[in-house]
Parts: sequence; structure tokens; C-alpha cells
Amino acid sequence: MTVTWIQLNSQLLRLTGDARYGDELERTYYNHLSAAQRPDGAMWCYFTALEGTKPYGPGINCCVSSGPRGMALAPQVAFLTFRESGGESLAVNLFESADITTTLGGQKVTVNVRSEFPRKGAMTLTVKTEKPVTFGLRVRSPQWAEPLKVRANRKEVTGPRGGWATFPARQWQNGDRAIVTFNVPARLVIGEHTNRGRAALAWGPIVLAYDEGKNRGLPPAPFLGLTDSRPPFTLKSAMPLAFEAKVVSPRDKEAKSAVFVPFADAGSDGSRYRVWLHAPGVPLPQNASLFAFARESRSRQGNVVGDISDGDFHSFVVTFDGTARDEDWFAVSLDKPVTIRRIVYAHGRTFHDGGWFDASAGKPRIQIQRTKGGAWETVGTLDDYPATTATDPKGLKQGESFTLRLREPVTCVAIRIIGKPACGDNPRQAFSSCAELQGLVE
Repeated sequence: MTVTWIQLNSQLLRLTGDARYGDELERTYYNHLSAAQRPDGAMWCYFTALEGTKPYGPGINCCVSSGPRGMALAPQVAFLTFRESGGESLAVNLFESADITTTLGGQKVTVNVRSEFPRKGAMTLTVKTEKPVTFGLRVRSPQWAEPLKVRANRKEVTGPRGGWATFPARQWQNGDRAIVTFNVPARLVIGEHTNRGRAALAWGPIVLAYDEGKNRGLPPAPFLGLTDSRPPFTLKSAMPLAFEAKVVSPRDKEAKSAVFVPFADAGSDGSRYRVWLHAPGVPLPQNASLFAFARESRSRQGNVVGDISDGDFHSFVVTFDGTARDEDWFAVSLDKPVTIRRIVYAHGRTFHDGGWFDASAGKPRIQIQRTKGGAWETVGTLDDYPATTATDPKGLKQGESFTLRLREPVTCVAIRIIGKPACGDNPRQAFSSCAELQGLVE
């Protein structure tokens, strides 16, 4: 779909000359198409969500062929030639460094483009020609770049937002230059419709994302909110592009610095990322668990990316790996001990081939670790967990929670739930799921 969108907008740009189609091409190339490609180019994502992880796919399929085809179209839409008032003109649509050799005014002309975009809004066009040549020049002036100015031969023109900065046909000598300058603004984008209450960051046309792998020690992205700072973020690194913005969370009383990267780069190493965070001033979700944002582990990695300590009962993980196991467990742990009185486990999701605990041989057990690296000690069972079997989940609902109330408070650094995974309709394997594991004071 992304490549089809590129093909549609490239044809509309050629047919109409309307700069808004150039804006769409730019936005698509720098964001969704680039985000779908693995850095080495060997794999592509069939669907690239704005949060989660990037599911790069192997082998030969439609995406592996369409993605490179879309990238190969970029040079064809970077420059365009057209006739205006009986003369020929060159239109510069994209702002990358490039060279173009074409025929203008009946003779061969080369234009060298050297650009500092996306780090800066500066670009120089140098004309190479064996003899003077007459042609017009247009440079796209994006919605985000106001003002865009082009200066050549002591004359300067300013492009309108969403239009073209236009130099009428003039004679160009070998070595003549056109200097293009424009703003690359740091933007806070307020969400609408299904993203109401959220906000995202953008650097010119480039959408940014919070990458958890580059923000060790900060809470998971669902618990972060952007601040109403001016500017909304600052450039941290020009190569590779990285930015710094202030974020708030229920855990931290004061705003902290977080690293944001282009959406195209986010999650390329398998880490989780998110484009839309809570907008400035929007109340943040609360999590009363003393194990909120704790380290998470489980008996098997599984194939679903989620959290079990973020307070979100809709986000879950599983232990599915296509094999059968006698026991599965999910755990959260801290560096320092806390004292708790109540432990809550929330079921993740039921699938046709498992996803729950088989209680036919005993209800799931709750265990604690009193010291880091110490032995696991059973402190009770989830007696309110339904009488499930290996093949029957007994109507378990997604996010349904079960509670163990301890007879007396316990001090521990870790808690876990352990039990027998279910197989559903596939007895060759078995797995379980977990949406949340909390330790509470009361």
C-alpha cells in the first residue's frame, strides 16, 4: 500500500504540478517506507505499526519486492522537468544531495545538489554547462518549511507554504549557484480522533519515536507524557539523527530527558518503540503496584511483545514457542525489597491452542524471592482461578484478574506466578499468558 501511494502521488505530481503531492512523497519516503526496511535492506515489514516492534519478514514475498521498488522510484521524483511559457524549467522536489544530468534549453545540463538536510535547512545547487543555457527553476516549499528562500544572481524569491519557490526562465552560466535556505522546525503534533489526548514529535517532515532501547531506566512508553516545553525538543546528535525531549511519568516527580529518533530508525534492533505519547497536561495512567516498571522475565520468551508491570491489563505476553512444557512462569523483580500484602495476576489472552494455565492438577502458585538470587518460596495459590483443563479455559476473559491475599505482609524483591500451561486443540505444544503481575500494600 505504501508503494502504491508513492506511485499515485508521483503521477499526480507529474500531471498537476501541485506541490502537495510532493509533500506526500516526502512524508512517505522519510517515514513509512523507510521504517519498513531493515537497516541492511534484506528484510521488510508487511505492516509497520506506530508502536510495538518491527516484524521484519524473511524470504521472497510482495513486501521484499515492493519495498525496493518504492525506494528505486525516489530518484524519479527528486527532480522533474516541465515547460512553462514556452520555455523549459527544472523542479527540485526532494532535498537530498544528488546530481542530475538532463536536457534543458536544447542542451545538456548537470545540476549538482549538495544538501545539509535533514540536519539543517541548507542546500546549494550548482549548474554545470558547456555554454550559457536558459531555463526556469522551481524548488518545492513544504508546509513545514516556512519560510523557504532561494537566492541566485543577487535575486531572492520566497516560496509559499505548500507551493513552489519559482525563478522565471533566465540564463545560467557554468558554475552559477542557487542557495536554498529553509527552517527545519521542531514540532509538537497534537493527536486527533483515535489519538485524542496523545501527541507526537516531528522534525520537519520526519516523525520521531520514543525507542525504549535507547532509554534504559525510564518507564515503558505507555506511561510517559510529553511536556509543554519550548521548543518541544532539541537536536542531540546530527549523525545519526537523535533528539532530546522532556518526559514525565507517574514514577518520576520531575520531568526527565528522553532520547527520540526518527520513526524510520526506531526499533531497528528489535527494541520497542512508540510514536504517540500522552499529550502535555493529560493525566497519566496510575499503577499502585510496588512492582510497577519492574524487570520482567518468563520461562520462555514467546512471540508477543507486551508488558506485565505497566498497569495495562490489555498488554500481555505469552510463552508460546511451539513446544510443550510441564511448567511456565512469569516474574517481576526489583533491586531493593518491598513489603506487600496482596498479589494480583491478570490473564493475558486465550487462544485456540492455549494461553492459559491448566488447573486440573492444581491452581497456579504464587512465589516470592526474599533476596536477590535467592530461592523461590511458595506463599499461596490463586484459589479464585477457574477449574480449567488443558483444553478448556472455562470462559477466561482477556485481562481477567485473580488475587492472592497474604495472611501477613511479606518482604521480597521478586514475585512470580507458576503453573502448568494449556495446549488447547494442539496437544503437541502448550503455553500460557500474562497481562499483569502486581504486588500491592493493601
